[in-house]
Amino acid sequence: MGIQGLRNLRVPISLQGAMEQYRRFTIAVTLLVHGMVGAQTGPAGVGSSSTNVLWLGADHGTFSNAGTTPATNGQNVQQWNDRSGNGRHAIQATTANRPNWHSNQLNGYPVMRYSAANNDRMLSTGLSSAGVASVFVVARFTSLPSPNPGLLQGTPAGNGYSADAAQKTIGQWVSSSSSRPWGRGVQSDGTQRNISETTTLAANQTYLISSIYTGAAIPQYVNNAAAGTVNYNGTLRSWTDMSIGCQHGSESWNGDIAEVIIYN
Repeated sequence: MGIQGLRNLRVPISLQGAMEQYRRFTIAVTLLVHGMVGAQTGPAGVGSSSTNVLWLGADHGTFSNAGTTPATNGQNVQQWNDRSGNGRHAIQATTANRPNWHSNQLNGYPVMRYSAANNDRMLSTGLSSAGVASVFVVARFTSLPSPNPGLLQGTPAGNGYSADAAQKTIGQWVSSSSSRPWGRGVQSDGTQRNISETTTLAANQTYLISSIYTGAAIPQYVNNAAAGTVNYNGTLRSWTDMSIGCQHGSESWNGDIAEVIIYN
């Protein structure tokens, strides 16, 4: 589907704002991305494999095995192919921890459905990390297992599913006590900078949640509205491993993820 595909749909009000937020972002990136004379192959035509480090869409490259058999409705997904051009596919080798692919769920498009009870999660490795990043996730939850189910987290190599807060360089989580999303940046010196919680989410509602690591601050947005921020020193620890539907301690995401886009 891609964000461009989402923008072309008659989306509910909650998503109209989300798409407008993404439209504004893509305009800014189009003006700033280096090498604009080359082909742009990223979401909505923005960026290429050098700037878009990971792009996962539930309508593309979801396989019940290691990349040859497309998943059908309700099937477990072993491999979720990366569309960025970098081949950093998200994989789950353990059958019990695989999310399920469901068709015709979000404006006619599919989603990846995660179960917290099964600790569903997938891992993409070998990403090109930097001190700046732009992270976008289209998702919804059915419930929030205690205390902080995660949408994604980027960690140093070999720590993709780590419960250690010091390893969670970048990421997005939702507090079960407040139903508010928050995020984090761990600086190169190990200082943890947590984004404030300001916006309450509702169950079974679809949101575009974005976190922008600018080099000076980390503002977060829910659809078209600011949803907390924090300053940081412009450095980030490595985040070459990216867990999707991550296990934050002992709980995973419980709901749907339609799309993940990460720019460096």
